[in-house]
Amino acid sequence: MNACIQDIIVPVDGSDHAGAAVRYASRMARTLDADIHLVHAFPGSIQHVMETLGRSPGDASAERLTAEAFETLRNGSARRAFQHAREYLGDADNVTEHVLDGKPPSAIAAFVGDGHDVQVVMGRRGLGRVQELLLGSVSERVIQSVRQPVTVVTAGRESVEARDGGPVPFVVPVDGSRPSGKAAEYAARLAARSGAAIHLLHAFPGLMGIDPSHNAMISTTGTDAVSRRTLSQMARQSAEDAFRTARDAMGDALDADTDVVHVRRHDNPARAINQYVRDLGPAEVVLGRRGLNRIESLLGSVSQRVIHGAACPVTVLG
Repeated sequence: MNACIQDIIVPVDGSDHAGAAVRYASRMARTLDADIHLVHAFPGSIQHVMETLGRSPGDASAERLTAEAFETLRNGSARRAFQHAREYLGDADNVTEHVLDGKPPSAIAAFVGDGHDVQVVMGRRGLGRVQELLLGSVSERVIQSVRQPVTVVTAGRESVEARDGGPVPFVVPVDGSRPSGKAAEYAARLAARSGAAIHLLHAFPGLMGIDPSHNAMISTTGTDAVSRRTLSQMARQSAEDAFRTARDAMGDALDADTDVVHVRRHDNPARAINQYVRDLGPAEVVLGRRGLNRIESLLGSVSQRVIHGAACPVTVLG
């Protein structure tokens, strides 16, 4: 992974969530001296518009929508989305606009391609049925479709500065897996540019913190046979291994002046992450898309639950 992001891709649709993503991307671009690419996806044909709206291809309204009217609709949608986005960018001159044909996430994924030093920043939700072509639940599918980092921002939850007035810290859930190592390295590179602290968070399910997804642990191990001391030892060893692996992954990317905090929690991962962020205050979460296994994994589908519950931007690395 290169030392910095050079291109930030921001899907926009005129919604408040898209505006929040643009605001976040603007701050990130200033920190990293990166370019911003505003993209607006729109169906590539009249038929696709009707399908999106739940209409049949032979619907009378589709017949009345001429090619010229379709082009007017498409251009108008893009113009409004870009104008709304520009309100959050001021006089920035490192911004380009792109209209994409097709439905997200495929249109966004195709635009991102195999580009290096690229990051996607998008809102978690859009406006309505047509606008959801871009931002509705598409953020989760984009995360699954691209290999580059994707930051999901929710309106009203963008982090600005920490309580001490400095940059907000990066909270990085770690479990010793390769994806969590990539997340730690990514956070270290950004922290070296922004001066932010890094909080490595390890969550281990305790006897009172095992959620339904860990039922296999109960049936296989048997809670009666596992003493609290044994569980505590397992948790401590798991955390030590995860912290060591994360620091090894950060390697030279970790600046000597970057403050790194080790945090241990006994709870299911998603709840532990979101609760820690709420207690910490303004922050950003950086996590891998998948983890190790059912007992120690922080990441698997946890990323989706963190995105929906976190009171801050969440960056997911594939």
